[in-house]
Amino acid sequence: MRKIMLFGLIMFFLLNMNSNNLLAQGVPITGTVLADDGNPLSGVTVLVSGTTRATTTDNMGKFSINADEGTVLEFSYVGLSTQRVKAKAGMEVRLSQGESVEMNDV
Repeated sequence: MRKIMLFGLIMFFLLNMNSNNLLAQGVPITGTVLADDGNPLSGVTVLVSGTTRATTTDNMGKFSINADEGTVLEFSYVGLSTQRVKAKAGMEVRLSQGESVEMNDV
């Protein structure tokens, strides 16, 4: 009897953990990242804010990442300012030149 109860308890916890992971995935959010001049940016890091879930844009500036609509996405690229934008399907993000930081003394 104890083995059956222990087995049932273990299965309950395993199924509960699995369902939590499924709910946290979100839906595929796709979009394009462009420079100020309208050219697509390749290699932009797209991060779901507050998580470790990230991707990069392809050579046409397109990306796809699993997130819930309305979740904040962070877009970062070397030499350009980081943008934080709410996720929505088919989004288009334009990154602009950020403030340059110079290192005078290393």
